[in-house]
Amino acid sequence: MRSLSVLPEEVPSAIERLQADAKEQKRAMTALQTELARFRAEELAAGAEATPAGQLVMRSIDADAGALKSLATAIAAKAGYVVVLVSVSRPLLVVVARSADASIVSQHVLAELTARFGGRGGGKPELAQAGGLDGDPEAVLGAAREIIMRPRA
Repeated sequence: MRSLSVLPEEVPSAIERLQADAKEQKRAMTALQTELARFRAEELAAGAEATPAGQLVMRSIDADAGALKSLATAIAAKAGYVVVLVSVSRPLLVVVARSADASIVSQHVLAELTARFGGRGGGKPELAQAGGLDGDPEAVLGAAREIIMRPRA
């Protein structure tokens, strides 16, 4: 009660106020994280490499699976993008995403990466993700580039 600086009979309402404040702070933090992800996605998209497969964004990033997925999804929402993001922490996390108009199949790229580097994952043609890959982030990105740039029949 001392830490709340309230009288005993005011404890329930003080706790309700603290819970409401915590909920509001969490909502504000989520909004700021979303805004930051949008800016990071814009920055990554601006650095895309023009390739026959589309605008290619390939980066290793210090982020968790949720942040990788959010960034990749935000970039792939634009037309003509193929995105491969790899975590810098080990075991590696990988997200492969593509715009609706890109011909790359994300889960095929991911399947080849997990066959080569281990790990497990899955997804759909437009978005696939995996965890547990063993290797250097740059090696995974290099392999992804090779897979994406391979001529298709």
